[in-house]
Amino acid sequence: MDNVLILGWGTPIGIGIFLLCLGGFMLCLGGFIYLLAKAQKLKE
Repeated sequence: MDNVLILGWGTPIGIGIFLLCLGGFMLCLGGFIYLLAKAQKLKE
């Protein structure tokens, strides 16, 4: 089972899915930081 998982991540499709998830995570993180910064400015 582990070997199948490693092979799956080694394929271009696996890498594409990984990059897509990573991109989505970065986007969510960026949006969260942006909203926090906006909230801080409103408080001042």
